Amino acid sequence: EKALEQVMLDFVDHKFDILLCTTIIESGLDIPSANTILINRADHFGLSQLYQLRGRVGRDRTQAYCYFIAPQISRIKPVARKRLKAVEELTELGSGFKLAARDMEIRGVGNLLGAEQSGQIDAVGFEEYRRMVEDTIRELKGDPPREDFDVNLSLGFFGRIPVEYVPGVNQRMEVYGKINGAQDLESLALVEAEIRDRFGPPPEETRKLLLFARIKALCSSLKIEKVDLARDRLYLSFSPSTPLAPGALVTAAYEGGKSIRFISENTVEFKVTGDGWRQRADSILEFLHFLKQSV
Repeated sequence: EKALEQVMLDFVDHKFDILLCTTIIESGLDIPSANTILINRADHFGLSQLYQLRGRVGRDRTQAYCYFIAPQISRIKPVARKRLKAVEELTELGSGFKLAARDMEIRGVGNLLGAEQSGQIDAVGFEEYRRMVEDTIRELKGDPPREDFDVNLSLGFFGRIPVEYVPGVNQRMEVYGKINGAQDLESLALVEAEIRDRFGPPPEETRKLLLFARIKALCSSLKIEKVDLARDRLYLSFSPSTPLAPGALVTAAYEGGKSIRFISENTVEFKVTGDGWRQRADSILEFLHFLKQSV
């Protein structure tokens, strides 16, 4: 024990510049002068280990470097590749929680309501798994079931995640799941920020998908059952449970200078401006935000 302590003190005092060691340095060490770490056979380490080892450097103002040494990609197991990719992508300050969530998706989650410690979360995706657990907890507590409101959108444009943008099938399914699982604009903004951080600026097709999701989230909050775009006319069909009363809508439209027309008792017509999909989508979003503020 004393010999080990003396070695570390000598390293801190710059009596030598290279420390060859095991994962014993994984946590609890703060050596600001250490600015480079080489992790041999990084494919053998767990995600939390890699994250902790990487954190041993860069604890001062000096630029730090972390090198993962591993065999060729073809010789690394798929799970190990996912771990290395995850720790490579999540580098910003405060990424520990994201890394823990990614680790949970890679390894699987156990039975949150029981004793089992392994699971197959990737079979349904993390967001769907979380909703299933939430519904089960509500049922066990005797709370009313969570209301799922489905919106039927027909906007004339569709979005997708190209293979060139997100190459891995599992990663694409994960991103689709997170976009679909975002229940409001705040959650969707967090998902979009994560996508940009992991894969870079989204291409046009993915921007369409994100805009589509924003429109859907706003419609869901307003209890709009159906949205149809026919040329420059937008038709919104409201559910009877909508928080927006017809009288309040007419008053708000008049005061806000919006031209709307009731086609039926629960369907409103609005003229959309713009030519391309982006301009039309922005016009729809602007109108939905206006309705949201009128509630």
